[in-house]
Amino acid sequence: MQMAFQLKEFQQNSWRKKVTAFKKSIDTKRYPLSPDQLISMAEHDSMESRLVENMETVSSGPFTKRRVTKSLYSGTGMLFVQGLEQHLEIIRNLMSTQFAFIPAWQFEDVMGSLSCESASCGAHFDQYDVFLLQHTGTKQWLFDDGSHIDEDLMKNTELRLLKSFSPTSEIIANEGDLIYVPPGIGHHGISKNISITLSIGIRNPTPFEILGDLSTHVMSQMGNQAPASSKLFSGQAGISDDFVTEIQQTLEEALTRENTEDWVGIFSTLLKNPDLLETSDSEKPLIGSSLRATLPSRFAFKTKETNVLFFVNGEKYILDLSDMSWIFELVTERHFIYNENMSSSGENCIAKMIRDGSLSVVSVHE
Repeated sequence: MQMAFQLKEFQQNSWRKKVTAFKKSIDTKRYPLSPDQLISMAEHDSMESRLVENMETVSSGPFTKRRVTKSLYSGTGMLFVQGLEQHLEIIRNLMSTQFAFIPAWQFEDVMGSLSCESASCGAHFDQYDVFLLQHTGTKQWLFDDGSHIDEDLMKNTELRLLKSFSPTSEIIANEGDLIYVPPGIGHHGISKNISITLSIGIRNPTPFEILGDLSTHVMSQMGNQAPASSKLFSGQAGISDDFVTEIQQTLEEALTRENTEDWVGIFSTLLKNPDLLETSDSEKPLIGSSLRATLPSRFAFKTKETNVLFFVNGEKYILDLSDMSWIFELVTERHFIYNENMSSSGENCIAKMIRDGSLSVVSVHE
């Protein structure tokens, strides 16, 4: 890890506890990103972009360059471009070199925000952990003591703004400064000049997401549709404790460890925009070929006693333990060399990933 803090100390003292600033943590000049790039990206319908104006209205892209620049340079607008790592190799490099401490299965995405002097999107809070990297320019950040819930938000507004915000601390973020913000902490960023801030989010499901999405997954795996109880509780005017127990047992039987593991892998690797993948009709790669993950692709794995659960963009593969070497390299380094030690199931998985656009053949090593 290249950043100017120790991971163990950070996890013990800051994670989920307090806002923490790491001054001059990253040399952002090694990862060039310009305002013109963000504005240009917002012109394409393949990008998820938003324009926030006057801390009141939110518009979704794509946008013309003229509209964005007019809004930005009036000092009232902020441009947000989501999923930069899915389109820019330099952002993937930033993640692999500076944020390698975030496992691939927990990483959400990188959002870039562009604004000019005095611009702000208002005081708000996030429901997930976020790292704010000041890439360009300077921004003033105000924070409160947190623990906010949805009931603290203003009603009848497109933005998730806090009804009241009483800051208790301030951080001036300059280029290369990194700020960690736990969930629920109110924060308000105000640009002091032309500013690019990169928000690195953590993919961590809420109880609502778990109950909703996991139940759908479990139902898709269930074959038995028989009623949960086979008894008639005659003579009991009130709801029977035995009936409630049977319902509880049915839920426990459906929610197996296997189902939960599968769902976590699928949830962790689902793509928000699968259309970004470009399919290929390439044949099986040659021995010695260098294979690289395409920018949008997401991977995760779970080792078992006799096999490996390998997840690719929301799909599950069951592979041999002998495949762990290339799987680990792909998940952590996003590339590997194709060799003769792949299992047959591993070879089939790799061939499918190439066809589906999750992998690309970069070169053949002699």
